[in-house]
Amino acid sequence: MEQIRASIASRNLKEFDAYDTVTHHAAIEVLKTHPPKIIIGHAIIVGDTASFRVEGSETSGETATGSIKMILEDGKWKVLEDKWQVAGRQ
Repeated sequence: MEQIRASIASRNLKEFDAYDTVTHHAAIEVLKTHPPKIIIGHAIIVGDTASFRVEGSETSGETATGSIKMILEDGKWKVLEDKWQVAGRQ
């Protein structure tokens, strides 16, 4: 859990820390569904924020695409937002 916590932007930590144990475990399960191999598109960096598109293949063979926004905090890039969609799923 500390590894996940270390990658989350500080402005999102309060919400994350308020989760109960069941919700924390659910969050871990969601992270496990991310594609194992990800292709990162060109990053757009403005000041201390970065955004980029990502694409990967799930183990089922379906293509997943997403967008990730990160913020630089204390010299480390942390996830601000992570959104994914699998082709054909809403």
